[in-house]
Amino acid sequence: MIELFSIFSCSERGYDAFVNGLVSKVTLMPNTPTTSPSIAIVDDDPSVLKALARLLSTRSFIATTYLSGPEFLAALPEALPDCLIADLQMPEMTGLELLQNLICSGIRMPTIIITAYDAAGMRDRSKSIGAIAYLSKPVQDASLWAAIDAALNFKR
Repeated sequence: MIELFSIFSCSERGYDAFVNGLVSKVTLMPNTPTTSPSIAIVDDDPSVLKALARLLSTRSFIATTYLSGPEFLAALPEALPDCLIADLQMPEMTGLELLQNLICSGIRMPTIIITAYDAAGMRDRSKSIGAIAYLSKPVQDASLWAAIDAALNFKR
């Protein structure tokens, strides 16, 4: 089952991002029609990263993978990805902690939370924090495509 969440939008074009205690300026670059959407995937399981990246490439998405939330935060590019897929349970920083960190830093990014451990209350907590979707592993292709479509149609 897929549940897409409705979250607030933000129209500002630049944000101060706090990465490892340092402040840097992040400029949001909109996708142009000739640019494939970029999706960042954060999961501590390399096989999940590889499988999702391959799946996304079949639809011409540009996938960038990260093994942890801190690795993703440290690598925030000049142009933020159009969508973030983050695992709920990771050792250094959970997917929800990553999402909270982004929000507290002023970065609004459509985020899909994925999990193999669908604990009670986590779906509601994800929604309340700002996730656009919450999917259980193994992620069904149709559910993932629907969540990505919702994320890409989300206005920051």
